[in-house]
Parts: sequence; structure tokens; C-alpha cells
Amino acid sequence: MSNVNDVSNVNKRPYLVVDDDETCLELLKYILLDYGDHIRFESSSTAALSYVENNEIKVLLTDHRMPTLSGLELIRRVKQLYPECYVVLMSSFDDYTEVITEFNNKLLDQYLSKPVSKPDLYNVMDRVRRNLRGQKEVYNYGFVSQNKNVLKLLEMVPRAAKSGLPVMIVGETGTGKELIAHAIHDHSARKEGEFLACSCPNLVPSLAESQLFGSVKGSFTGADRDSTGIFQQAKGGTIFLDELNSLDMAIQGKLLRVLETGKFSRLGDHAVLDFEGEIISAINLPVDQAVETGCLRADLKYRMDVVRISLPPLRERRDDILLLFRHFAERLSRSLKCTDDVEQFLTHYDWPGNVRELENVVRYIIAMHDDEVVTRQHLPSYLQDSTLFGSDLPTHAGARKDLTKNDIISALKECNFNKSDAASALGVSRMTLWRKIKEHNL
Repeated sequence: MSNVNDVSNVNKRPYLVVDDDETCLELLKYILLDYGDHIRFESSSTAALSYVENNEIKVLLTDHRMPTLSGLELIRRVKQLYPECYVVLMSSFDDYTEVITEFNNKLLDQYLSKPVSKPDLYNVMDRVRRNLRGQKEVYNYGFVSQNKNVLKLLEMVPRAAKSGLPVMIVGETGTGKELIAHAIHDHSARKEGEFLACSCPNLVPSLAESQLFGSVKGSFTGADRDSTGIFQQAKGGTIFLDELNSLDMAIQGKLLRVLETGKFSRLGDHAVLDFEGEIISAINLPVDQAVETGCLRADLKYRMDVVRISLPPLRERRDDILLLFRHFAERLSRSLKCTDDVEQFLTHYDWPGNVRELENVVRYIIAMHDDEVVTRQHLPSYLQDSTLFGSDLPTHAGARKDLTKNDIISALKECNFNKSDAASALGVSRMTLWRKIKEHNL
């Protein structure tokens, strides 16, 4: 392989386009004629792999279904050589589920549905150029936001990482807690180590201690061999304990002991091991509420809640909703426009599943419909039935705090006394509406 750090070996064609269908490849050559001097075209994935093993590339645009080496297999090999390579996968609708999986695994940057149109390809190349210039639309750590409160929170990431202090991320499910945890890891002195995400609700109660700390053969029924837990795997890296408040209290006590001593033992073993990683925790409840309801040990809270990053739910960053909607659509190479009533609905709906729910709605629309204009009928059925449609919704950029008694009564009447819909119509959270109802003795 060429030495990619050697300036004399800089590749003059850092764009690689691969498609085993000669007709498609010729069409791509024609459409990309203006970029021809910078593009290497290959009709075989094995030939493409041979090229990247000897030439650094910055962009890979590849078909998926190819003999010998599939597009995804080629991408994995390329990413091993050039982790920062911008990857676009071309494929048919039949591969949609697999494509979404790889998006979640952060293997792909963009997807193009075949047959590829000239406008779609130009749109992709424009995004590639902006990406190579550092003008990513994913502004910070995977967050797409123009909300001032969110952007201010994101400024905490590098400082929290460099501080070396325990970080607790607070936010509802689907608000992006793992993205923040990963960003802290990437900015820390442990960035070369592994980032191990552990979803505490998914731990098997009877096996949680073994899964976390490891176990030795014979330590419990079914333990037919030694097992390595994530605390041992995290040597030099970071463990992210998501939804810590769902972890069994006895296990929380053992976790506290690790934090206090920096040591742990595998289940059934007397040997004491050093913990050589760091822990970032997250909970999906307000911290005080988690302690008061017995979901989180108070002593563990004081140990782990030193630097707190609180992520707002999507309903409290409504100015980001349409921005996120367009972003998710463009990642799948679709330019969607919404009718006025759909835009109104999107910005006033409460989004209990937060950003994750919005992303899934976009995926549903693209998977189930070919139209470029999104109407009410394109939405999932559970959203089509919302009482928000047909309501006289106010336009607003953020949550209102100066709610009068008449404002609340009017909104409740318009929404058939559905408090969640009324809160969305008023541009406030459900908790704010409840508080205002109490203040006005309604």
C-alpha cells in the first residue's frame, strides 16, 4: 500500500465510483463528467479494493449488490483503511432494511436509491463537497440543531471531556444521550480506547453482575466457562451506562464500590482487578426524582453526578423539528416538502419518542411513499388521527411562559381537553401546562 502521509503519493483521483452494471457505470460517467478528472470508475468491487489498497480515497460511491464482494463488504474494507472516507451506497428498495441498519452503525454517510437520477446525484456531490470543506450539516457530534439552548449545551462537551470528572447525562429516551457520551469519549484522553455502551434495561437481571464485572466457571448455574465483563473490556476506554436508574439497587451498590476503590472482582472470584477505564452515566428521569422514587441510590448520585448535561426533549426545541425532518430525508437522498397543515402538525406535535420518533416517521414516509410532497395521508396512521389536525394552531418558535388563564382554556377547548395536544398547541411541555393549570386553579 502506498504511504498516504507522503505528499508525493497524494492521489489525484480521490473519488471512487463502483458499479458492476456497465450501463449504470456509463450513465454515472456521463452525469459526473464535470468531476471526471477526480474520479476513478471501477466495474468490479475486487478491482476497486485493489485500487484503494494502493491509493488514498476520500469519497466512495458504490453499488451494493455485486458478485464476489458486496458494496457493504467493500465499504467495511475501505473504512478500515480510511476511517474518514465519505461513503454513499447506491441500492434498490429491496435493501432498505439493511441500509438503515448500517446507518445506525455509522457505516454510511448517505444513500442513493436506484435508478439514480441526475438531480439526486448532483445533490449528493454537493453535500460531498461541503463535507470535504468541513461544512457538515451535522453541526456538532451528530446533533443537527439551531436551537440556542442545545448549542450552548454542546459547548460543554470538550470541557467535560478534558476535566476528567464523572459526567451524568440526563434526558428522555431518544434525545441523543449516547451521542453526547461518545463525543465526550472522543475528546478525552481515552479516545484511543474502546467506547462500550451498555443499556442497563437490557441487562438480564440474574446475569447483570456477570455481564458487568465478569464471572468464573462454576460461579452460578450454567457458568460453564470464565466470562469477561465490560468493566474488564474497558481497559483504557470508556463505559457508557445508559438508563442507570433501571439498574438493580444491589448492582448499583457494587458499582459504587468500584467508583470508590477503582477495583472490582469477577463473580465467584476472590482476585481483585483494577478498573482502568472511565464511566459516563445517563438517566431518563430528573435526577432528584430518580433518587426520591428509589430508582437511583443517593450515594451513587453524588459520585456520578458531578458534571451534569441535561438534554431537552424535542418538544422544547421545536425550532429544530423541520430542520431535522429535512436532514433525515436528505440522508436517504430524498427532498421532501410538507403541506402547510403537515408542517404545522410536525412543529406542534409533542414527540414523546423525541428525535428517534421523528427519524422513524421520516423513514416510514420514504419507505411507504414515492411522492415528494408530504400530506397528512403520508404520515403513520397513529399521527393521522391526531386532534391537532384541523385545530387553529398558533405559529411560534419556542415555548411560551406567559400563558394566561384564557390561553389555557382556549387551547384545551380547541384540543377537546387533551392536555398533551393542548400543550403542543401552546408551545410548552406537558409539565409546564400542568404547572400553569395549578397556578390558575383550573
